[in-house]
Amino acid sequence: MKLAAYLSENNLTETAFAQVVGVSQVTINRYIQGKRFPDPGIIIRIEAVTGGRVAPADWYAARETAA
Repeated sequence: MKLAAYLSENNLTETAFAQVVGVSQVTINRYIQGKRFPDPGIIIRIEAVTGGRVAPADWYAARETAA
């Protein structure tokens, strides 16, 4: 699942999600827009916060289709 879909489905703002993950809202927005790729540690943190709904494979699959 893409992060944007997860946020929408759970009525979460980028700001609220960013606080839980430990990054800025701008960083979350850049992840969603594809302007920045999260470090592996952040990917694991996002997976934990989302209960596995946004998995590491989701990030890498999106990266490969963009290339």
